[in-house]
Amino acid sequence: MDIEKELSKRILKIYKRTIFGKLSKVEIDLIVFGMLVKETFCKDTNLTTEGHFNWFRINAIHIRQLSFQLQIT
Repeated sequence: MDIEKELSKRILKIYKRTIFGKLSKVEIDLIVFGMLVKETFCKDTNLTTEGHFNWFRINAIHIRQLSFQLQIT
């Protein structure tokens, strides 16, 4: 999975759907967060199947690992 390419496509897509400059920081943060999660767990076979990411399989251990990575208490 090419995270940078997918991230840029998603950000451009959301910029095209709204008035330029009106995209909120929260919207960008959510897109980037999603890509960081996918990048962190892309090799976890419990979370990915056939190139698709299964968000419903994220558990407390994954969240703890993300909190350390993102320096969130």
